[in-house]
Amino acid sequence: LEFGSDVYLIAAEDGGSALVRFEGGKRPLLAERGEIKDLAVFNGDLYYLRLNGRSWEMVCRNLSGGSHVVHVFPEGSLVDGLSVYGENLFALIDGRLHIIYPDQDICLKLAGAVMDEYVIADNCAYFISAADRTRYSAEYPGGEAAREAGGVYRLNLTTGETAPVLKSGAYDLSYAAGKLYFHSLAEGYVAARDDFAEMCGRLCSWGPATGAVVQEWPD
Repeated sequence: LEFGSDVYLIAAEDGGSALVRFEGGKRPLLAERGEIKDLAVFNGDLYYLRLNGRSWEMVCRNLSGGSHVVHVFPEGSLVDGLSVYGENLFALIDGRLHIIYPDQDICLKLAGAVMDEYVIADNCAYFISAADRTRYSAEYPGGEAAREAGGVYRLNLTTGETAPVLKSGAYDLSYAAGKLYFHSLAEGYVAARDDFAEMCGRLCSWGPATGAVVQEWPD
């Protein structure tokens, strides 16, 4: 992730992770070690999640390298999916979407729906439900592969209304060029190699203008 003239990455390590800083083509520098995830640039600062004991905390790092904790989440909660949309920060706390105001140390729940993943665009949060999962399976010469996934929904951030986009299971949600992209398991297939097999979905798109689901790959 680009931040000022530097690039920050999270690298996996034994027993945790490392926040690594690449400074203008020089050798990478260790910025911090620990259980770290979800980098986001917001209001000119770098934000990320860090586990401290049994509590996740949100850390703010400035361009000079100084850092401080701006919010501590409830002990034992699972926090992930830190993202920026417009002038706000968002994250999932135990699967529920929250808006976070770091300057005021305020965190507010936006919806009760439990989400596996989400993306925000056009003042809506598109998410994959963790509550209505469907199991998909298919046989292959070595046995059977299976996978569970929830449907795709749209949450209007202004009205709070939720509407279904895709009832069948999906994963890997993203939004680009006015379309929502995901892998749909409705027409799933098995990808098998050697002693490994996985149930996979086909890449599809959905546009709010037409409301139609289009299979993008393989066509």
